[in-house]
Amino acid sequence: MSERTEYTEPRILITSVEPTITGAIVEGIANANIGEPICPGILFKTNDDLSWTYELHRVLEKNESRLKLESFALTTSLPVVGTTYFYRGLLTKSAIEAITDKTSQWTLVTHPNDEEHAHCLISFEEISADHSENSKAYFSEKHGWLTKESYEKYIAADILKLRS
Repeated sequence: MSERTEYTEPRILITSVEPTITGAIVEGIANANIGEPICPGILFKTNDDLSWTYELHRVLEKNESRLKLESFALTTSLPVVGTTYFYRGLLTKSAIEAITDKTSQWTLVTHPNDEEHAHCLISFEEISADHSENSKAYFSEKHGWLTKESYEKYIAADILKLRS
């Protein structure tokens, strides 16, 4: 019988913060191996209070537990050097693959009545013919479904700068 290991909530000790015109470059040391995709992600002050402290959008460098991350957030206060924050990734690997795939065709369609429902790869919102807000959504044969809002933000506007 194999021994079970206890899950360790990822934390990042902030070692450097450099404000930029578009946000900041944040460097830190992770307490555990943070699984891919690392970004986008968010920092929290405590594991009990899941209100966002700071958004991280792109990995610039990763060397074992050392991370150099970029944020495009201009609206929140910067993380504090010397502080350890809890970390959570925001998107799944399949969502990142869908966002970065520039060859995939996305078509705005009404969800078919013959299926119960689908979920958006990014927001996990329900998409169905019976769901008035999300009865029309973007579909890709390769990746599946995106709500109109997710498509507009992550594909059309490329807010994470992953497609450019």
